Amino acid sequence: MGECSWEAGLRMTTSSRLTQRLSWRSMMLLGVVLLLFFVLFVFFQERESLFFESWSVYRLKQDQIIVNPPPGWIAEDPAAMVFNAFAKNGQIALLDDTLIPKIRNQLEAIPWIGHVVQIRRRYPAGLVLQLEYREPVCLVEVTTQRQTTSYFLIGQGREVLDAPDAARAKRLAAQFISIQISQYLVQDRNVCTDSRIIGALFLIEQLGDRLAHYAIRAIQTVPITEGYAFVLVTDANQFTWGACPPLDDPDLAEVRLKTMQRKIDKLDTIVKQYGSLNSANIPDAQKTL
Repeated sequence: MGECSWEAGLRMTTSSRLTQRLSWRSMMLLGVVLLLFFVLFVFFQERESLFFESWSVYRLKQDQIIVNPPPGWIAEDPAAMVFNAFAKNGQIALLDDTLIPKIRNQLEAIPWIGHVVQIRRRYPAGLVLQLEYREPVCLVEVTTQRQTTSYFLIGQGREVLDAPDAARAKRLAAQFISIQISQYLVQDRNVCTDSRIIGALFLIEQLGDRLAHYAIRAIQTVPITEGYAFVLVTDANQFTWGACPPLDDPDLAEVRLKTMQRKIDKLDTIVKQYGSLNSANIPDAQKTL
């Protein structure tokens, strides 16, 4: 009777230990499953699903990149530039989480792009770019003594926006006033530091709408004893503006502005008297301002 009781107790102890082992293994297995599920969830959240990224529906072709059209003076296509820079095997992976920062950095390094307003994905396959473009103020035409000519488009902030070839520069000359100089002094290839161009930009700013209304198509720079002078060029006449030093001396700024206004008033008087700056009847004496 005692032996039966001992055997029954032993069986109960063994069964209890087995049950505890099974329960512990189940808990361990459940914990591993939950941990794996959590890791996969975080991984897919962070990577925006590499599994889906491999699907062709999430890969862009060039015609699926939408950009607000650049102005006509810009020769490059921003969508093509983005596609050529980031496409692999003829496609761009839309779900690459580094894509948008890389595109933004590339576009912001382009001189004629002033600001990247927005870059957003459009699912399942599309990329929309909203860009703010800079606007040129003038076309600088540099003709050296060897009769070689180069061109630069300069923006309001003296940015060098583009260096068009001769054929495109000829077309752009109809849109923008040109500054004609004999040598371009380059210190920074991205920002114009040539004092003659800086002075001409200030003159362009002061003349404003008169440039178009009076058909002034170019400003030439002419060396003089101290510095340089400007010549306003129309289709039929040339008007010697004279020196136009930049306003870097605050003590002389007011005097220079008054002198500039006097010359602008004289231009207005000539137009009222002869109808246009292109009139052949304007005497030479009035062509010196």
